[in-house]
Amino acid sequence: MPLLDSSYLPPAIFILTHILGIAGVLYWKRYARGRADERDRVQKKTFTKWVNKHLMKVRKHINDLYEDLRDGHNLISLLEVLSGIKLEPAGLKTLRLPREKGRMRFHRLQNVQIALDFLKQRQVKLVNIRNDDITDGNPKLTLGLIWTIILHFQVGPAQFGVPVAWFGRGLERTRGCSAFLPHPEPSFSVFECD
Repeated sequence: MPLLDSSYLPPAIFILTHILGIAGVLYWKRYARGRADERDRVQKKTFTKWVNKHLMKVRKHINDLYEDLRDGHNLISLLEVLSGIKLEPAGLKTLRLPREKGRMRFHRLQNVQIALDFLKQRQVKLVNIRNDDITDGNPKLTLGLIWTIILHFQVGPAQFGVPVAWFGRGLERTRGCSAFLPHPEPSFSVFECD
């Protein structure tokens, strides 16, 4: 016979335990949501500062990461600064039109698509990030896009001491190696092979 069988508990205690259980679940969900909101707020603030640090080079500034990237102009400017290449729409390279100048949704979508196409040409994997997501100001996907840009342009494979050619080939070349310990000073990095 189980100790906490509901047939042996007075109905009030049984109901009270269910209410407390539900209250605990609701509290935990609210707590977890609050933590996620705080994390998103910190990421937004951090990524906004990172973007502004680079846009400062072309005398631009954003206040709200989600709103100010929606038209694609600041996103294109950021990629131009990071890559050192002036972006142009595909197929219009001879016309020298780096971006759409209008304010309609179509122009915004086109500008964001120019930036996404540039990233795809550089073999940057954009998982489930579309031009309409950024144009609509989707917070999660905008943060994901900026994080992907940071990983590609700021962190990059060479930052960890792994030669770029090896990084692209995968692990086939390092199967006999037991460890790679990156170090800020390249001469101290350890790559142990059997």
